[in-house]
Amino acid sequence: MNFAPEKSDLKATFKWLSEQSYKGVQGVYMYDSGTAGLTFGVTVHTHGNEPCGLAALGVFQQLISEGTVFKGRIIFTLNNIEASKKYWLPENDPAEFKYRFLDTNMNRVPEEFNLEGQVYEEYEFKRIQELRKIWKEFDVAVDFHTTSQDAPAMVIANDTLPLVYVSALPISHYLEGMERAVKSNFLTKLYGHKASTDMYMIECGQHEDLSAFKCAAECFLSLIQSYRLTENVYELSSDEELQVYKVTESCFFPDASYEQIEIYKNFAAMKAGQVLAEGDGSPVVAPFDGHILMAPSVKKPAYLTEETYFFSKPVISVKRERALSHA
Repeated sequence: MNFAPEKSDLKATFKWLSEQSYKGVQGVYMYDSGTAGLTFGVTVHTHGNEPCGLAALGVFQQLISEGTVFKGRIIFTLNNIEASKKYWLPENDPAEFKYRFLDTNMNRVPEEFNLEGQVYEEYEFKRIQELRKIWKEFDVAVDFHTTSQDAPAMVIANDTLPLVYVSALPISHYLEGMERAVKSNFLTKLYGHKASTDMYMIECGQHEDLSAFKCAAECFLSLIQSYRLTENVYELSSDEELQVYKVTESCFFPDASYEQIEIYKNFAAMKAGQVLAEGDGSPVVAPFDGHILMAPSVKKPAYLTEETYFFSKPVISVKRERALSHA
């Protein structure tokens, strides 16, 4: 199906989702087909300035209006509801571009985070505690994101994901092993229950690029088809090989004196020992031959508490796998 939403469409979808509730939690919508199947989670606006995941809900609403038959359940959660409310202020408000989070990055959860007993001051941690009872219902889930730089879309696995399902996505860049490099937990590590399996994080492109909205919608269609919640809603037209990046390390800048030698494009090649940034102390250098991932779009990064770079080994090209049937 052809679904290419504008930002105004996402704004209307945001308003609708923000008014829904499930199990007493605002900003959550649960669809139950009444037919046995998986519970598929879709989480959007984990960062307030990243709206692309709303396109998944928009295309789902279109499918429902067309009478598409589903199995199982689909749960949409507006993760960082307060930061996203700030983002969706009137167009002439400069705050629109600022609200990635209110108090702390919702997608960097400390290892020692207490889901139940601890009282937190940070809004994002309170929201995590509130949403956890919803996330526990997910058998499979996708958390939608975008990047500050214009960059190819990418699929991110904490460890690995089924290659046949990754192959069915309209994305060629696939990152494995992020849990070895991130110094805290992505939200996807908190999703699901003991029998849950596959949790996807997808970076769909630049924050407000229309192609990112389209990518999120298509990824949603591909995944609900792959996991057999419905059929015949998406067909990938590309046979381009997957570019697989084995992520092994990350890098934090030591202090605010450091800035990048240049602004590195996502997936930029690096050579062992190459100077990447300089400051008052020892320079930041590339640890091995490979690639720089998710570099900031400015020479001085906005947040010293987040990874400035992730590093991967040299890219490996892999042929896409094909499922025998989506029925």
